[in-house]
Amino acid sequence: MKFEERDVKTAIQRAVEKSVWKKEGKNDKVRKFNESVEMIVNLKELDLKDPTNRFSLEFLLPYPITDTVKACIIADGDTLMHAKEMGYDTLDKEWLQNAKQLEKKVIKRLCKKYKYFIARADMMRFVAPALGRYLAPVNKMPIPQPNGFSIITPNQDLQEAIDKFKSVTRIIIKKAPVIQTKFGTKLMAPNELEENGLAMFRFLVQKLPRGQDNIRSIIIKTTMGQPVNISMLEA
Repeated sequence: MKFEERDVKTAIQRAVEKSVWKKEGKNDKVRKFNESVEMIVNLKELDLKDPTNRFSLEFLLPYPITDTVKACIIADGDTLMHAKEMGYDTLDKEWLQNAKQLEKKVIKRLCKKYKYFIARADMMRFVAPALGRYLAPVNKMPIPQPNGFSIITPNQDLQEAIDKFKSVTRIIIKKAPVIQTKFGTKLMAPNELEENGLAMFRFLVQKLPRGQDNIRSIIIKTTMGQPVNISMLEA
């Protein structure tokens, strides 16, 4: 089937509606937290043994999906000092060089603590041996341009680089033919949520080698809500 943009918008609207659980004779049940809104894309006819069909990248959405960025800054010199002044947790060259002496559970706990690791480019030669085997399996390794924004240059504005991650979501295809990624939250303005979802949809159609022909189904859902399958929308 051909997926239309209007159907993507409709699915987003219905997914938000279905996040409110209704039961006859009882009050509507609304979750007490701001639920994420996700897009799940099931793929077909995509050879994942071909490395060109596997990717991990950071996509910049039109509108922010968070107010704060849970990140650890890996840097040295002025960038390191600036990150500390801004109140961010940091790792420096000395820590990375001594990481082998730490227990695995300590490093794993560190990797779990942050959503993003933002590294200065000249630090990556220390990041890979110290953290690569821990960050890669959980898809948190810093990604360079053009596929990502988490490797920065020494003269790049740190605040601007971090703020960008308020609108960043990660898109990953590895072993399974499925993409599941967050593109907004339930409390976002409806038009902003829809524009984020449409931007994600357009990007994936462009990124997949055969476009829509590689898509089996698209599902929109909130964290706790009922999923909405675009291909099963009523006319």
